[in-house]
Amino acid sequence: MEVFIEDGNGLSLRFDKNPKGIYLEANDELKNKFKTLVKPKINNEKTDLIEGATKEEIDAFNDALIPNTISQMKFRMQLILSGISLESIYESINAIQDKTTRDIILTKFDYADVMERNDESLLQMASIMGITKEQINQIFINGNNIQDK
Repeated sequence: MEVFIEDGNGLSLRFDKNPKGIYLEANDELKNKFKTLVKPKINNEKTDLIEGATKEEIDAFNDALIPNTISQMKFRMQLILSGISLESIYESINAIQDKTTRDIILTKFDYADVMERNDESLLQMASIMGITKEQINQIFINGNNIQDK
């Protein structure tokens, strides 16, 4: 069985269940991030142990699969699909005591063309709402896959 993942930003990953290796196909910028081809070791169905790779390298590889930006429309659609209502977001924004912070977050949420995964305002808002970094990553991964129509 072979698994193929493509992120829409020029990176694809092919991995077969009886692993001979991880095959990385990427544009030149992403290829430069990964200097070596590593072979996974499967330990109880987990692929967190990879021969010849450090935890930092594995984390960097996984991080590269998450888009850094997605369009505002895709971001909002994925929030809704994740069960986070726009009403609850506005309520949380309006509950921020500091007016400047509140206005900056509201302006970004309403008018940004794209949402940036590591934006301070987004991370602050997520924290207020109890949304974890892992959940943000999933919102960006899944939101990136929403088709523009």
